[in-house]
Order: sequence, then structure tokens, then C-alpha cells
Amino acid sequence: MKEEINAFVKDALEQLNIYIDDVYVEKKGKRKTLYIVLDTNEEKYIDLDTVVKATEILNKIVDEHHLADDVDVLDIYAKEKGEIENEW
Repeated sequence: MKEEINAFVKDALEQLNIYIDDVYVEKKGKRKTLYIVLDTNEEKYIDLDTVVKATEILNKIVDEHHLADDVDVLDIYAKEKGEIENEW
């Protein structure tokens, strides 16, 4: 499924300097969740605004191409970069 989704969104995500690191499905009880994990080659973490922009792109593509018709929840998140110092 990662390759399927990437075929539609790779260029748009590259504009945001991010890419899809992993895609997996988990079932907990009756609920089936599709997880899309984002990552970047930059040293910096992916900020929330970028995750929101990526989510808007991914939601549209997943819906338009019926890539998650059999799941209940779509969960898109950024991969953890390890220890991050607070900027404040």
C-alpha cells in the first residue's frame, strides 16, 4: 500500500521536504486503523504545520482513489527524531 499511496503523493510531499516512511494497518477490537508515518531527511523534526499540510494532501488522495475503504481511521503522524531541545 505504501507504493500505491506514494505514486499519488510523492511529488507533493517532496515539496514539503518530507516522505512516507511507513504505512501499516492495525486492528484493535472492531476498529481498523491505517497509519501513515512521515519522515524527513533534514536534521530538524517535522513541525505540526507541515504534518497538517501533508494530512490534507493524503486525505484527499486516499479518499479519491479509495485506498482506505476498508479501514475506520486514518492516522498520519511524523516519525520521532529523538531528543529535541525546546526552542523556548
